[in-house]
Amino acid sequence: MTMISLGDLAQSFMLRRHNATTRQEITRLAEEVATGRTADVAARLSGAFSYLADIERNLGTLQGYRTSASEAGTFAAGMQAALGRVQEIGSNLSTRLIESTSSGIAIVTAAAARDAVDSLDRIVSALNTQIGGRSLFAGNATASAPLVSAETLRAEMRAATAGQTTADGVQSALDAWFDDVSAGFQSLAYTGSSSGLAPFHLGPDETVDLDLTAASPAIRTILKQVGLATIAADETIALSSGARADLMRRSAEGVFAVQSDLNGLRADLGYAEARIEDSKVRQEAEASSLEIARNTLLGVDPFDVATRLTDAQQRLESLYAVTARLSRLTLSDFLR
Repeated sequence: MTMISLGDLAQSFMLRRHNATTRQEITRLAEEVATGRTADVAARLSGAFSYLADIERNLGTLQGYRTSASEAGTFAAGMQAALGRVQEIGSNLSTRLIESTSSGIAIVTAAAARDAVDSLDRIVSALNTQIGGRSLFAGNATASAPLVSAETLRAEMRAATAGQTTADGVQSALDAWFDDVSAGFQSLAYTGSSSGLAPFHLGPDETVDLDLTAASPAIRTILKQVGLATIAADETIALSSGARADLMRRSAEGVFAVQSDLNGLRADLGYAEARIEDSKVRQEAEASSLEIARNTLLGVDPFDVATRLTDAQQRLESLYAVTARLSRLTLSDFLR
């Protein structure tokens, strides 16, 4: 009978090789249990990576659109909140100005004048809102605030109406200052970009525009109308009490009239927000579909992998036991 035996060195190498192979198998199976995907992609796909590569490319592109949509949603929500504050401030001021002009009581008129100054401060603050270090109403110049400070704006309006002694004169001078496209408000108060914010991409052929700036007509109008009341409240300007009351009345009417334009801006923003949310839902659904397709290609049966992992662990333990017994084997034990 032919017998084949292994020398001690060969036997040691054999045990080490089995040990390394089994441990590698355990590592691979443990990774598959943890991730739910095969650790040997090449073997699973038989070297045909084109379909998987297409899925990965689509997921990467989709992630870019998801990031853009998320940023667009943040910007739109910030703009909506800021315009809401501007509209609320204007509405409250309009009511107080109407009450003050109707009452004719000096103390009520003085309080409304102070409210006008405070309202301009808060409107400018709302329009200078930043999210993530980027200005909302500065167009493409998102690194800078779109408006100068409220104090500077009041100083510029005082300079523009200097020498006017009637309500009509102040109104005409302020209209010209705000409507001048090359000077006035556009160059002295608005510090943003003349071009709106670049469109946000929501998909391969879908974009959303959030190009509203602090120089947009409706916003310039409410700044001008509130500015009329601050001119009326400025005691350094030589105006009669009648002219001041007339300016406050005109301011109240102008602020009230511009509310519909602000409603239109907010409605447009609401439509943009709805489109952004629709794109987010569509992107989530597409991402889920691609993830399912990838899992179909690379997924493993958790029960089967767990069973094979347990078997590999048992084989490794048996191998350790055999190795330990052989290491303690003596000549007398072998001859028994």
